[in-house]
Amino acid sequence: MTLQLLAGIGIGLAVLLAMLRIGMRRPALLGLQLVAGLALYFTLFPPMVEHEAESLLVATAGTTATQLSAHARGAKLPALPEAPLLADVERVPDLATALRRLPPNARLRILGDGLVQRDIDAARGRALAFEPKALPRGFIEVIAPSQVTVGTHWSASGTINSITDATVELLDPSGAVVMRGKADAQGRFTLGSSAPAPGRMRYGLRVRDAKGRAVDSVNVDMQAVEGSKPRVLMMAGGPGPELKYLRRWAMDAGVQLRTQVSLGGGLRLVDAPVVFDAATLQGFDLVVLDERAWRELGESRRAVLREAVANGLGVLLRITGPLSGSDISQLRSFGLDVKQDDAPTTVTLAGVAEETPSLVRQPVRVAAGDAQSLLVDASGKPLAAWRNVGRGRVGLWWLGDSFRLVLSGQASRHGRAWSEAFTTLARANAEPSPVLVGEDPRIQQRLVLCRLRDGATVIDARGDSTRLVIDAATAGKGCAAYWPSTPGWHRVRSGDAAMDWVVRDANEAPGLSARRLRDQTLALVATDAVTTTVSKTQSPGPRWPWFVGWLMASGLGWWLERRWMRRVRNQPPVG
Repeated sequence: MTLQLLAGIGIGLAVLLAMLRIGMRRPALLGLQLVAGLALYFTLFPPMVEHEAESLLVATAGTTATQLSAHARGAKLPALPEAPLLADVERVPDLATALRRLPPNARLRILGDGLVQRDIDAARGRALAFEPKALPRGFIEVIAPSQVTVGTHWSASGTINSITDATVELLDPSGAVVMRGKADAQGRFTLGSSAPAPGRMRYGLRVRDAKGRAVDSVNVDMQAVEGSKPRVLMMAGGPGPELKYLRRWAMDAGVQLRTQVSLGGGLRLVDAPVVFDAATLQGFDLVVLDERAWRELGESRRAVLREAVANGLGVLLRITGPLSGSDISQLRSFGLDVKQDDAPTTVTLAGVAEETPSLVRQPVRVAAGDAQSLLVDASGKPLAAWRNVGRGRVGLWWLGDSFRLVLSGQASRHGRAWSEAFTTLARANAEPSPVLVGEDPRIQQRLVLCRLRDGATVIDARGDSTRLVIDAATAGKGCAAYWPSTPGWHRVRSGDAAMDWVVRDANEAPGLSARRLRDQTLALVATDAVTTTVSKTQSPGPRWPWFVGWLMASGLGWWLERRWMRRVRNQPPVG
């Protein structure tokens, strides 16, 4: 039984006794007794009133004195470690420390660039207000791989802010411009190159305005590694220019290639005899064949091929002519539904020079719910697709004359298309390398590494080693958190695999940092707007009005009762 309930029962009994003593002949006194009892109760326990919750201003990186003067009147103002030196603020190690002093429904107003990852969980579920300041001029987003394979094409994309008619340049490790391009109306750009040799490399991006003046630049650091040389069996129902240039590219790329070409009349052109059975296919990573070679396999060898795919082999079927109903039916065993397509058969690849002639595709389309595009034309329509089948992958390629890219001076685009196809479909033999989750790693900011094994370690730029603890909740992904303390190159080792990456200093590339902080804080505000109501709180209202009411009711009742008692005493006795 609570104190409030006991007090209510006590006051109620006192009022009841007073009313019984007075009787029903004095209604005014009875009413005053009731009013006094209620006023006394609410003096002790005033009604709860709703009002705005307490507001907490939080200074983050980029907070200015102007923001403080506009918002900080009478509000508590903790400053997080990233905030600049400011007057009249209290430095706190993190947001959770500041929130411990406030009620759970306190409102937060974020000043500056936004919250770092360390403070996101502490702010989640709170009523938030965030007024991001304008992003700096220059690079505000750069997406590039941290690890690439030697000789393969890689791309760096991103966004430029507040520069009209911007030109972006890609610089190689020597500082020479290897590619340049215009940013679009939204400031987006994509440039690319290929790593010539293994090792750690520092490329660069530079943006120039309409007058050619350099405005901003950022480093693009990556590790180039030797790729595995896939073992490929290439089978064709006849010679042709497409096969000729494909074989030439494969040999130049270091692919371990075995070729079988049917010449008709039972004759075959082979570089070494191959017995097509399960044991032989286990020694290959990828089988590339056209529809004529597919038919020549026969049902028994196609069954062997399907079993090899289920065990991890990759298959790429080049469609160079019409498919029969039997061919289409057999491809359904791989989950690929091939249909005739009435769309134009002349196409242009994305990312080729304007003077490149149009290419020809076969009039087919592939329907599969989980199929992914392997090659697309300039309009985004697929020219090749693949899907997982068991532990392996099966792809279809219906672009018929990619060799014309080589003849028109676009050999690099031709090589990139086939390299991506071979890399995607070939059997994965090597242990997968660790991966860095997210972009733009910074010192003192939490980052996540995945594909790790027990005992994985990180070696920082000083040579200090840190053993990682894999989170058991990552459901087989093998992920662990790491907090870098020094800028520069880091290496993570996991079993026989390793990966290198660069951690930026806190003040490096400020546009990238400002964009990342703004986006993750705005995402938090948008999420919590759905799950939180307007930040209100309830507290006991003022007691003095009730006390004054009790005092007046009690005083008036005492006066009326005294007056009534005098009249009773002055009445002459009856009889």
